[in-house]
Amino acid sequence: MANGAALACVQVLALKYAETLKDPIAAVARVYAAAGLSFDAATEEMMRAHLAASPQHKEGRPSYSLEKFGLDAAMVDAKFKAYNEAFL
Repeated sequence: MANGAALACVQVLALKYAETLKDPIAAVARVYAAAGLSFDAATEEMMRAHLAASPQHKEGRPSYSLEKFGLDAAMVDAKFKAYNEAFL
């Protein structure tokens, strides 16, 4: 990756979207821990209330496609090749 050396001094938390869907509370707790913040019971309670009141796709499921934005899979794969090799 061209900027790999620059990233060496930056703290990075790799968190997959699937992890946030599977266990959003644990995922946010990891973010808090990485940032050096306390994830207390009050914060967890607020998160649980928000999740209960706002389930995924509550307002409907969005429709996205690469073509809608003038892209195709080969273009996206080429642009993100270095990132994917480094982090996936």
